[in-house]
Amino acid sequence: MFTKIFLCIILFGIMDAKDNRKDFKYTVNNVLQDPRFTESIILKIKPRRYLIDYMEEACRIAPTRFTNFTATYFPSVPGYLINAINGVAGNYNRDHSFWQILNKGVALVVGVSQYIPRPRDNIMFNLTDSATEHH
Repeated sequence: MFTKIFLCIILFGIMDAKDNRKDFKYTVNNVLQDPRFTESIILKIKPRRYLIDYMEEACRIAPTRFTNFTATYFPSVPGYLINAINGVAGNYNRDHSFWQILNKGVALVVGVSQYIPRPRDNIMFNLTDSATEHH
């Protein structure tokens, strides 16, 4: 009996160690307007770094897939709103489109200046319109 319990503890410990990833997936997705694209990259977690820092890192690491992004700073929030990714801007006034931030398919309630990614996150910036918005 002791051997079985000990073996289970060792096996679960090994499985847990293999799944102890220190990274997350970052994706940008645009199926609404040209040029359409879906790009992903795995980024290593670093202490006390906000999502906007990882957006910059993706542009440095893979500049042909993550070419650029633009943001507007709002001191009242305080924080940044992402206006465009890879040259594609949302325009809420024109067509109700905006860059929505999702983690594992669920909309984040904070922005790029507040969110600190965690291991195994699956962050997606999805060009969304209010008709297709994820809730």
